Amino acid sequence: MKSFILSVVFFVFGLNSYAQSIMDTSTKSNYKTYYKKQEIADSLIFIASNYKERFFIYKSLFNEFDFVWMEDCLRVFQVALIVKDAEMAMFSIKKAIENGLEIDKISLLNLGCQCNYYKDGHKSIHIIDTFMQLHQNELKQYYAKVRPIYLQKIDKEVLKQIVFNHVEDELFKCDKNVMKRFNINFQQKWKEVLNKNYNLIDSFFKNNNFIGTKNLGYYSEKLMEELELDSFSVQNQKNNYYNQYDMKEDELGMGYPLIPTFSESEYFLGSPLYITFYHDIDRFQKLLKNYLNPLIELGFLHPREYLFLAVKANKLHINPCIQPVEFEKFNETKMTNLIRQKYYLPKIEIDIAKHKFAHNHKIQLFFGFLSTTRYV
Repeated sequence: MKSFILSVVFFVFGLNSYAQSIMDTSTKSNYKTYYKKQEIADSLIFIASNYKERFFIYKSLFNEFDFVWMEDCLRVFQVALIVKDAEMAMFSIKKAIENGLEIDKISLLNLGCQCNYYKDGHKSIHIIDTFMQLHQNELKQYYAKVRPIYLQKIDKEVLKQIVFNHVEDELFKCDKNVMKRFNINFQQKWKEVLNKNYNLIDSFFKNNNFIGTKNLGYYSEKLMEELELDSFSVQNQKNNYYNQYDMKEDELGMGYPLIPTFSESEYFLGSPLYITFYHDIDRFQKLLKNYLNPLIELGFLHPREYLFLAVKANKLHINPCIQPVEFEKFNETKMTNLIRQKYYLPKIEIDIAKHKFAHNHKIQLFFGFLSTTRYV
């Protein structure tokens, strides 16, 4: 850790010229460059506490790429609020809106973390609430202005297929005791659905038609309504299945839905597409690996999204995606960082420092599936 801090300090002294050079030599299409620059920026704030230069790099990044991860914008937004940089806070929240954020969903940000979710998952982030109340009119106007542009980037036909298959997937893998009353081989049907999902996505990739958040968006019922895909929304499809099979949403009791699809509360935590990957993890891990370079370089797949699947499929002997709940006892820094470097992830020391920063300042910096796949 000491040597890592020294290297960051050394970097800071020569940052002005170096930061400018990395801005000048990148290509807009290569997201590997995006992640490398992001590591530099995050080392400055979470290790060296150099906010000004970190914001300079992020502002350049957000202007440089035609798609940026909404979560990155929200991280910068929150840090800007912490250090009272109103200009950067407004810039980054507007970038989040440009890249898919629905303004009302920002209330879903909370103090929950893997290490305390059930304790603090219901607690809102005060500095965000205050900012949004103060600037709500300006942000609503900006949202109305840029939202139509964002919607044009969504591949409606592919999104419709992915969401439809996601709900069907969840239907045929739901509670076995409930399924017994139907004269249907649900296990066989589920296998058929998994095959259909895999073959569909495989056919896209074979034709270099890559998919991800970049062109499918951040799922919500509102998004489907805006795209005039209401009838294919998760909730409408679930209702159709409940009627078809005479099921009830609360049939299992305890507030747990019978068909456990992606829900609105998971807006910052995953997507129907990623759940599809996770349910057929062995095959999709191999498929994504075969197309990993273009998927990452073109911004369709976050490196952590792939590595999480690779770890769960037991394809890596060391887990490079250490989860926050494991930070305290972690001691395999060297080997972990070698793997992380290969896949464009920051050094583990940055993640650990980021976790402490989030708790110290009561903000949310961890996003993605199980809060692990998008917190670069």
